[in-house]
Amino acid sequence: MSLLKFFAGIDGEMTPLSPQDAATDLQDPFATTALLGLPPAQWPQSLKAVADLFPSSDTSNNLVFLVGDGGQISAADFLNLPQLKDLDRSLRYVWARKDAPGKNGTGDVLAVGPGDIHSTISFLQVVAWDPANQRFNYFQRQPAAKEPDPIQLLLGLMGGTFPSISNLFKVPFDIYSQAVKNLGIHMTGDLTTGGTVDIPGETDFAFLVPEPAFEDIYLINSLASKKLFSPGFLLCCLLTDFPNPIYSPARMKLMDYVPSDVAPGTTTAQLEDRIIGNIMMGASKGDVAAQEFVGLWEKEREEPLVQAAATAIQTYLTGASAKLATLAGVQDVLKLADFRRRAAFKFNNGLFEFSLTLPITPGGESVPDLAMKADGSVGREVPAFQGAVRAALTARAPPVQSKALAAAMAMAGCMGGVAARRAREGQGKCPLHFARCDTEHEA
Repeated sequence: MSLLKFFAGIDGEMTPLSPQDAATDLQDPFATTALLGLPPAQWPQSLKAVADLFPSSDTSNNLVFLVGDGGQISAADFLNLPQLKDLDRSLRYVWARKDAPGKNGTGDVLAVGPGDIHSTISFLQVVAWDPANQRFNYFQRQPAAKEPDPIQLLLGLMGGTFPSISNLFKVPFDIYSQAVKNLGIHMTGDLTTGGTVDIPGETDFAFLVPEPAFEDIYLINSLASKKLFSPGFLLCCLLTDFPNPIYSPARMKLMDYVPSDVAPGTTTAQLEDRIIGNIMMGASKGDVAAQEFVGLWEKEREEPLVQAAATAIQTYLTGASAKLATLAGVQDVLKLADFRRRAAFKFNNGLFEFSLTLPITPGGESVPDLAMKADGSVGREVPAFQGAVRAALTARAPPVQSKALAAAMAMAGCMGGVAARRAREGQGKCPLHFARCDTEHEA
C-alpha cells in the first residue's frame, strides 16, 4: 500500500506522495495518527478501525449517522406506509469525531463506510481537518492505480462512457414541477421481500441526470499529455454530435474507423492519418457521423476551429435556455433525461448501486431513441442511428478491442507528428511550437 496525491486544479493525475511532502501537506489527526504514524500494514481498513484510532470517554465527541439514497424516504413513511415497510433503503454509516487529537493539534474527523462496519473490502472514505494548513484533507482507499488503456482512452473520447451526476440548467419551479407531474416521474425502490414499490416524484435533487464525468477530462488530458493525437483531431472528435456528451451513436460510430490491424512500431501520427482516411472514406459513402467529422476537419484548415466551436456551443446554449422556459420544452428534456438515465443504469450499472438513485418515467423503455439537437431542441435520433444506443447497451462490449492497436498506441507518442509533417510541407503550423517545425516530437 502507498499514498497517492491529487490536488484538484493542479495535478492532472494521481502521483506518489513523498514522505517529505506528506509530512508538510498532511497534518490532520487521521494522517498523523494512522498514515504517517503506523506502517502501511497497520493502516485502518474498516470503518470500525478508523473509529478505534480515536477512543474517547466523552460520548458527545462521537457522532454516528445513517445516510443513503433511501434516506429520501422519511422515517414516518417508512414505518407507517405498508407498501414501504420492506423497502431496502441501503443506508451507510457516517462516523464523526469532534476535536480528534493529532500530532499537530486537534481536528474533526469524519469517515464513511458500509453497513458492515468491520468490512475491509467495501469503500472507505475519510475527511479530516488539518489545523496547520487550515483545510480539510480527503482520503479514499482504492485499488492500485493502472496506466490507462489507450483503446479505453479513445472509447472515452468518442463514446463518453463514464457518466457522473450533475445539475446544469435553471428552470422555473412551477413549470418543472408540473412537467414532473405530467410525465408521472417516480422513484422505484426494491423491497427486501422481493419486488418493487413506486414512490411519486423525484429524488431530493431536481433534474438529476448523467453527464460526462471528471474521468473523461482525465482521459482527454491523457491523450494530449501523452502526445497520442493532434489537438485538431481531438477537438473534431469532441465536436461531433457535441449536444449529446454521453452515449452518442455518432461518436460511437467513429470507433468503427479505428483500425484493428495496426503494426507494432506504428506512430500515432501514422495512426491518426489512417483513422482520418477511413473516416473520409466513410463520409464519401454517406455515413452521417463521418460527414460531420470531415466537415469539422476541413474547417480546421479554413478558420480557427476553436472559434467555430465556441459559436456552435453558444448557439446551442441559447436555444436550450429558451426551450427550458416552456412547459413543452421542459417535458422534452425530461424525456431525454429519462432515456440517458436508463442507458446509464444498463451500461454503468456498477456505478448505480441503489434503485432509488435516479427517478424514471413510465413507459420510457419503449420510447424511440432521443437526442439533443444543435439548436437546443430534443427530437428523435436520426434514422441511421435509431436503436444504436440500445444495441450497444445490449452487447455490453466496446466496438473495438484490439491488443495490437493498444500496444501500438502505447508504444507511439507523437501528438504533433501529423501537423508537424504538414507544416514542413507548407500546409500548417506545428501545434506544439505554433510555428513551422522540422521536429517529429517522438516520445
